[in-house]
Amino acid sequence: MSDISLNALNGHYHCYPHLQATEEPSLCKRIADIYQSIIKSLSQWLFENGLAYQFEGFAGKFFLYSHFTVGSFFSEPLTTLFSTITRITCSWNTVWEEHGFYDAGDSNSLERLETQLESETNSVSIRPPLLLLHAVHDTPHAWLAWAPELEEAERKNEIGHVITLELPNEMEDQLRTANNAIEEITSIYRRVLKHPLPQVDLIGHSRGGYTGHLLAYNEITVTDNSIMRRWHKIDTQNPLVRKVVTLGSPTWLCCHGQKNEEGIGLYPEKGQFTEQQLGTIHGSHPNVFDIIGTQDAIAFERSGLPANQVFQVEHKHKGLLACPDVCKLAISILNR
Repeated sequence: MSDISLNALNGHYHCYPHLQATEEPSLCKRIADIYQSIIKSLSQWLFENGLAYQFEGFAGKFFLYSHFTVGSFFSEPLTTLFSTITRITCSWNTVWEEHGFYDAGDSNSLERLETQLESETNSVSIRPPLLLLHAVHDTPHAWLAWAPELEEAERKNEIGHVITLELPNEMEDQLRTANNAIEEITSIYRRVLKHPLPQVDLIGHSRGGYTGHLLAYNEITVTDNSIMRRWHKIDTQNPLVRKVVTLGSPTWLCCHGQKNEEGIGLYPEKGQFTEQQLGTIHGSHPNVFDIIGTQDAIAFERSGLPANQVFQVEHKHKGLLACPDVCKLAISILNR
């Protein structure tokens, strides 16, 4: 697949916001924009107040759950409702298997993956497998809208075998489960392909992207029990992870409040980095890429990553997973 640029998406997919307005927006469009701006500001104000309470106790949990409620049901009610109904009624495992994808949480599925790999050992090029990490309080059904594009990309050998798994909601359990999946998958590739250090690609939505960002590094510092306070050490990259693409993820929190060995703060609150701090971040995240929705009322439009590793698309939080062009963009990033 050729690289998908900002101009290409503007011209062909209308997925990115246009750099220059070509006509005056209608009254309805202006009203809708004002409403979305209010909802977005309220949702993110609730999140920042939850941070002040470390998301613990009644106040912290109130702010956190209010943030998710306002940012989803009030920002994109139809998409949220459809996603909820699909999650309840759809057996994602069956549909996933029909597309030829794999479930890292199912030993039988991993056995099928190993058998498939053994039949491909004479192939010219076997790409790294792609592990998809869903959001908190969600399931892998969220990826089903991308299934046709993923299947086509795999057929064209633009990506490796597509794998997902159901993740727990608690942050520590989520990190452990996803890390175990990476180890199991790479052990299969190492065993079949005789590769000394196989790698995986990761795409994660919301908290799944945050988890993927952390898993790109070997050492993770845990300083309190808050669900959002997990930081990685920037000089210990995980050799099993090749690239990470996040969708609507608060990845700036990976450096939020981080301290050095003397306890001196390296990065300030709210991701407002100095030029020196940005230089450190830019030099230590070459394989992490953020896709950010400009209308996202849940995740912030912040990233400490270099500009060429940050992509803004005109979508809301759940809408990122409903758009096939966002899937194509993510695949394009993996192919760079």
